[in-house]
Amino acid sequence: MMRFVYLAALPVLAACVPAEQSQPVAGSGPETCPASEYSALIGTNINAANLPLSVVYRTIWPGDLVTEDFIPDRMNVAVNDDGIVQGLTCG
Repeated sequence: MMRFVYLAALPVLAACVPAEQSQPVAGSGPETCPASEYSALIGTNINAANLPLSVVYRTIWPGDLVTEDFIPDRMNVAVNDDGIVQGLTCG
């Protein structure tokens, strides 16, 4: 009977083992985040921004819930309530 209990507990215990950390993908990293290239956007309206489709970005409005995942080549565009760009960060 105890053997059955131990076997039944194995999948539950296996879920507690931390997953291996993934290795960074070649070509990604802070050097691929275009925030410094678009610093001229600060102070302008986000609706007037002309960003190419190849730029990975997300717009963060006041009060938005934001995930904590880190994507090195993603640009975060923080705007105020009026849509004016307040800052650019990577991640």
